[in-house]
Amino acid sequence: MIGVNKPRIKVDRCNLKYPTGEKVVILYRVFVKIGIGNYLEEVPMYVAEIDDDCILGVDFLKKLNLLNVFD
Repeated sequence: MIGVNKPRIKVDRCNLKYPTGEKVVILYRVFVKIGIGNYLEEVPMYVAEIDDDCILGVDFLKKLNLLNVFD
């Protein structure tokens, strides 16, 4: 899913909490371009082995002023 030419920044001793409460080990960080509708932004993404394609955090939605998208 991530291009082979993208620099990967190794992350040590970092965990996130999945929405279910499960801990997820972060493997590395990479900068990717994300497009949603008319919005295109390059953001840092933390990469982990999860079943979902991608999880966008509240910080990303705030940056694009999209917090009310699920109201």
